[in-house]
Amino acid sequence: MASPLEKARILGKVERYEAIVAGFGLMCAALCVVCGVFAWSLYRYATGEKIILVPAYISGPLEFTGQTLSEKYLTDLGYLIKTYAWDFSPESARPQFGALLRLYSAETFDRAREEYYRFADDVEKHGWESRFALTGIKADPVKNTLELKGERSLFLKGIPVHGYPKIEKWEVRYIREGGSLFKIFSITQIGEDK
Repeated sequence: MASPLEKARILGKVERYEAIVAGFGLMCAALCVVCGVFAWSLYRYATGEKIILVPAYISGPLEFTGQTLSEKYLTDLGYLIKTYAWDFSPESARPQFGALLRLYSAETFDRAREEYYRFADDVEKHGWESRFALTGIKADPVKNTLELKGERSLFLKGIPVHGYPKIEKWEVRYIREGGSLFKIFSITQIGEDK
């Protein structure tokens, strides 16, 4: 028969082994939880839906090569710029010009904002309306320019303005700024025909 001292020593060893086994069990349980969460997230990634947001003005797949934008992308932006800049009424001018200004570079934004909002004041005050029917877009991704050509009709309080419609040509110079693909640097009228 074991003495009480030996019994206590054996009991102490058993308690230590039980503590080690319990700790090992807790570690195994925690590892199983971590592995389960990882497996679940991997499953969700592999089978889950992917949402890709495409701006409304983009009509198809885009292609970017180095620092050059695809002509398709530039053409879509040309249609967007045309709508914001030259298809307006007294009610739509200010919001459209505001949307156009979001496409401007930081370098030219302040000057453009001043010009567009002064023009919006004039449009609202006098009742100007403009319609611009695009007849051509030439994109030059190497020179960072877009040339927009179209027939503009201008109205004053619903009455056609003398000398319109006429053909106008505009050049949009753009830059790539701060990770953005496209920022307007300037919009300049480069030609006009009756």
